[in-house]
Amino acid sequence: MRQTGSVAEYYHCFEQLSHSILLYNTSYDDVFFVTRFLHGLKDEISAPIALHRPPNVDTASALALLQEEELEKVKLKRSYRHDSKDNQKPGCKVFTTNDMLKHSLKKDCRYPRTGVPPLAVPRQGSCSYL
Repeated sequence: MRQTGSVAEYYHCFEQLSHSILLYNTSYDDVFFVTRFLHGLKDEISAPIALHRPPNVDTASALALLQEEELEKVKLKRSYRHDSKDNQKPGCKVFTTNDMLKHSLKKDCRYPRTGVPPLAVPRQGSCSYL
């Protein structure tokens, strides 16, 4: 199984598959499932997580979600820098990093208990097994 969408979608599909496997063979341990989970993630996500040696799939998925979020921020930042160079015309406002930080902090207030949104449940049929 390989990640084709978001980490949340991949985690949901992986959990379904791992529960199905455990129904038939309970001898598989956390090391097996963590190894399989990391192997199925996109390379840019799995490589930094493997360094942490997560003890279980839940920890690995939490780290994967954080890594995915950081990669999105980097992509957004690169895109923003490119766009801001092209759009520096009179009358255009160029947002600073502080402006973006203030905006992201406002978003996080929607989830006061944890500061992060709950895992999204993927659409029906979004799991692909290789």
